[in-house]
Amino acid sequence: MRRCIVPMLAVWLAGISFSSYAAVGANWVVDPGFEALASVTEPNTSTAPWGAVESGDWAVQREQTIVHGGTNAVSYMNYGNTYTVYQDLPAGLTVDSSAIYECRFWMRLDEKSNNVVYTNESVVQVMISTTTNGIHGSTYKWKASEYNVIPSVPYEWQEMVVRFSGSDLADVEDEYIRLQVKTSNAKCEYRVFIDDVQFGVYAPNAPDSTVLAAFYGCSGGTNDYAQAGVEAAVSLDKAYLLKATAGSIDETFGSASTGASIEYGAYEVRIGTDPTNDPSQQVGFKIVNQTGGPLQLDSISFDYARYWAASPQDVELLYTWGALGGITNNTVIHSVSGLTHLGSNKGDFDDFDWSLDGLTDRVLSDGETAAFALKASNAGDAWNGGAFDNIAILGAAYEGAGYDAWAVDYNLIGGALDDDDGDGIDNLTEYAQNGVPDDPSKTGTSPALGAMASDGGTQWIEFVYLKRVSADNGLTYSLVQRQGLVQGGWMNNGDIVEAGESVAVGNFKTVTNQVPTNGKSQEFVKLLIESD
Repeated sequence: MRRCIVPMLAVWLAGISFSSYAAVGANWVVDPGFEALASVTEPNTSTAPWGAVESGDWAVQREQTIVHGGTNAVSYMNYGNTYTVYQDLPAGLTVDSSAIYECRFWMRLDEKSNNVVYTNESVVQVMISTTTNGIHGSTYKWKASEYNVIPSVPYEWQEMVVRFSGSDLADVEDEYIRLQVKTSNAKCEYRVFIDDVQFGVYAPNAPDSTVLAAFYGCSGGTNDYAQAGVEAAVSLDKAYLLKATAGSIDETFGSASTGASIEYGAYEVRIGTDPTNDPSQQVGFKIVNQTGGPLQLDSISFDYARYWAASPQDVELLYTWGALGGITNNTVIHSVSGLTHLGSNKGDFDDFDWSLDGLTDRVLSDGETAAFALKASNAGDAWNGGAFDNIAILGAAYEGAGYDAWAVDYNLIGGALDDDDGDGIDNLTEYAQNGVPDDPSKTGTSPALGAMASDGGTQWIEFVYLKRVSADNGLTYSLVQRQGLVQGGWMNNGDIVEAGESVAVGNFKTVTNQVPTNGKSQEFVKLLIESD
């Protein structure tokens, strides 16, 4: 709670003193739901578009009872051996080393075996093979796999998602693609059912609506995403390099905000051998509000990987410069130390979501800028690096009320109890009493003493103050008393009577109070204004 006391107003009278989450962009799989299969023994080595590698009939077959979509699925009939269903993707679809490929399919474990020795996990291996001679439908060779794909529970259809980076297939650029889904284990516990297969170029989801700006590490130093009216940029002048072979692949900024890219590319930080270097490195980034209205910054999310044991293990978030009030440049907002090393520069990085709620000011008026940096330090040696990826500034259009909205309208730099225009009246008091905080000649309407009066032996003096009455103003006005300037605590003794209010003019009205004087040698009264 913010509190101000209006400067004391004092008169002497008769000895009394008064004072006042992404998907396949286009599915390349022909007959993804196995609907073209006609015979129970299909797919098999002679079935198009789906083939199967099997040792005999019934090893892989059409399934019409346990299906996810449509009327057909495919089932691996034999628990004891490993079998593959495959499809040579259409001519014209070849490996692009710059793309990321995604395979999605629905998988179910069912019909548990009664054989007591069949206890292995019922897992699937997704394989990518490519032609060895550039001729579609000819000879294929295995190039990449994802092993141990399995639903979390049996007897339920679950969607499995597997991705492959084209950069890992760069040596077979322009070769044709074969997709294979294989049961990996012999003597497995459940039969495996597969349906609704997709394969194609990965298409990321758009970032969540709360992501104002984001930096994926994939575009050489510019912002990768920004909402309409938001300008953003990332700076690597104090980082080591933009590393194209590193990256976080969990599709989120921090732990939860979806829409991050899984494309490799991260901002690497390491000390290096130059003795003039700071023994820490940082990635700078900024946001510029050009939306025409105020923006509230809520949090900053990012991923960080400490690759190796000697990589930087401490991370700090700094406010480096800009228009946010009440915070000095290069102030550390959040920090974490002693991070564990992940042992790889690609994969699921550690996730961080750091709130900006603790800042005195986190609202950018139109045209204002806020700049931050993520700093890594405390490395074991000069060349073992770590990396930041998927950095996002989260927030929304500012729709605040009360003092905060008023302060944004005036682009105030200081806090509620600061005095931006230097007129001796703090900002909150100017808000409460119709002042103008950027004009020292307009301090607002101060409380005033009115006439003495009496009625039936009771004597009082009027105390009149201006009160803001606009909706959601967040203010509480009260009068407090004490008997001496330095003795006792300020409190409301309960004898002050509110006598009436004027008609509101704009956002304000005047309030008249009666302060009794009977039996009092002196008393000080102040107007207390509080903001929630």
